[in-house]
Amino acid sequence: MSKYWFRKRRGLLTHDLGWGWVPISWEGWATIVGCLAVIVLASFSFDLFGGSTTFFQAIGFLVVVIATLVFGAYISNLKVRP
Repeated sequence: MSKYWFRKRRGLLTHDLGWGWVPISWEGWATIVGCLAVIVLASFSFDLFGGSTTFFQAIGFLVVVIATLVFGAYISNLKVRP
Protein backbone atom coordinates (compact mmCIF):
# COMPACT_ATOMS: atom_id res chain seq x y z
CA MET A 1 0.00 0.00 0.00
CA SER A 2 1.22 3.48 -0.80
CA LYS A 3 2.00 6.10 1.80
CA TYR A 4 -0.77 8.54 2.73
CA TRP A 5 -0.06 12.23 2.20
CA PHE A 6 -3.24 13.69 3.74
CA ARG A 7 -5.90 12.95 6.34
CA LYS A 8 -9.51 14.05 6.35
CA ARG A 9 -10.65 16.76 8.70
CA ARG A 10 -12.73 15.38 11.54
CA GLY A 11 -15.70 17.74 11.46
CA LEU A 12 -17.45 20.64 13.07
CA LEU A 13 -17.85 19.19 16.58
CA THR A 14 -14.09 18.91 17.16
CA HIS A 15 -11.26 21.44 17.14
CA ASP A 16 -10.41 20.29 13.61
CA LEU A 17 -12.95 22.58 11.91
CA GLY A 18 -13.59 22.73 8.22
CA TRP A 19 -13.80 20.64 5.11
CA GLY A 20 -10.98 19.11 3.18
CA TRP A 21 -7.65 17.49 3.87
CA VAL A 22 -4.68 18.14 6.17
CA PRO A 23 -1.15 17.27 4.99
CA ILE A 24 0.56 14.64 7.15
CA SER A 25 3.76 14.06 5.19
CA TRP A 26 6.32 16.08 3.30
CA GLU A 27 4.71 15.04 0.01
CA GLY A 28 1.41 16.57 1.14
CA TRP A 29 3.11 19.80 2.13
CA ALA A 30 4.97 19.84 -1.20
CA THR A 31 1.65 19.49 -3.02
CA ILE A 32 0.17 22.44 -1.11
CA VAL A 33 3.26 24.63 -1.64
CA GLY A 34 3.41 23.66 -5.32
CA CYS A 35 -0.22 24.63 -5.90
CA LEU A 36 0.28 27.96 -4.14
CA ALA A 37 3.44 28.62 -6.16
CA VAL A 38 1.60 27.98 -9.43
CA ILE A 39 -1.15 30.45 -8.43
CA VAL A 40 1.37 33.14 -7.40
CA LEU A 41 3.42 32.66 -10.58
CA ALA A 42 0.25 32.82 -12.67
CA SER A 43 -0.68 36.16 -11.08
CA PHE A 44 2.68 37.59 -12.15
CA SER A 45 2.56 35.87 -15.53
CA PHE A 46 -0.83 37.35 -16.40
CA ASP A 47 0.38 40.76 -15.13
CA LEU A 48 -2.48 41.24 -12.69
CA PHE A 49 -0.50 43.79 -10.68
CA GLY A 50 0.34 45.99 -13.69
CA GLY A 51 -2.77 48.12 -13.36
CA SER A 52 -4.30 47.56 -16.81
CA THR A 53 -5.62 44.02 -16.70
CA THR A 54 -7.66 42.98 -19.71
CA PHE A 55 -10.67 40.72 -19.64
CA PHE A 56 -8.75 37.88 -21.30
CA GLN A 57 -5.91 38.10 -18.77
CA ALA A 58 -8.42 37.79 -15.92
CA ILE A 59 -10.18 34.84 -17.58
CA GLY A 60 -6.83 33.14 -18.25
CA PHE A 61 -5.82 33.61 -14.62
CA LEU A 62 -9.11 32.17 -13.39
CA VAL A 63 -8.68 29.14 -15.67
CA VAL A 64 -5.20 28.50 -14.24
CA VAL A 65 -6.42 28.90 -10.65
CA ILE A 66 -9.40 26.58 -11.13
CA ALA A 67 -7.26 23.96 -12.91
CA THR A 68 -4.66 24.13 -10.12
CA LEU A 69 -7.30 23.75 -7.40
CA VAL A 70 -8.96 20.83 -9.20
CA PHE A 71 -5.57 19.13 -9.65
CA GLY A 72 -4.69 19.69 -5.96
CA ALA A 73 -8.06 18.34 -4.83
CA TYR A 74 -7.66 15.30 -7.08
CA ILE A 75 -4.20 14.50 -5.70
CA SER A 76 -5.37 15.10 -2.14
CA ASN A 77 -8.37 12.83 -2.57
CA LEU A 78 -6.20 10.17 -4.22
CA LYS A 79 -3.64 10.10 -1.36
CA VAL A 80 -5.94 10.58 1.65
CA ARG A 81 -6.03 8.25 4.65
CA PRO A 82 -9.49 6.68 5.07
